[in-house]
Amino acid sequence: MLKYYRNCDELPIFNFYEILKTKNYAYLYLDYDGYDDMVAKDNFKDVFQDIYEEYIKLIGDNTTLIYYELIKDVLYLETRYKVASSLMKNMTSTPMNKETRKAYIGALKKWRYKIDEKKDFGDEMIRVVKQLKASKNALKIKQSELKALQDKNDNSENLTLTQQVVKLEQALSRNNVDTKKTSVTKWVYMIKEIEAINKANNKRNGK
Repeated sequence: MLKYYRNCDELPIFNFYEILKTKNYAYLYLDYDGYDDMVAKDNFKDVFQDIYEEYIKLIGDNTTLIYYELIKDVLYLETRYKVASSLMKNMTSTPMNKETRKAYIGALKKWRYKIDEKKDFGDEMIRVVKQLKASKNALKIKQSELKALQDKNDNSENLTLTQQVVKLEQALSRNNVDTKKTSVTKWVYMIKEIEAINKANNKRNGK
């Protein structure tokens, strides 16, 4: 049985960021480097969710959680709107037999756009078009929320992992921070160390 990381003390910060970025939970496997195709275990999403909640408790801030939740929401709404719009365009512009139309209706239903086949088809199309407009508005709202959060929080969470490493090495006078060997827990405490140093310096300088 392949071993996998179970908590913030074990998981390298490199793998942590890769999972956040790619949603590839195979990075929970020990020694997985992203080059080979590996299928994550069915429970890995739950395992990572537990690790992420542990991470949030470590940093004592839920801003990051909100940020990634917004990204997830925006991606879903974008995909949902694009797919449904394409399906609706084909349904209204291309002659279809009963079987094909039924397949399209089924595809729309998967994205939570339901068409009642017992009702007038034209009326149902008008209703779904209105629903699409509402979906587009919901997407714009989420996009605005995400942009506002990005503009408000100009911090290390918006930097790439490499940029964060450079800042850490400079602040701690180190040149050997290996993200593939540094656990999430150690990473968080390194950042907290910098924050403590900056706070002490500001206090010393009367800021």
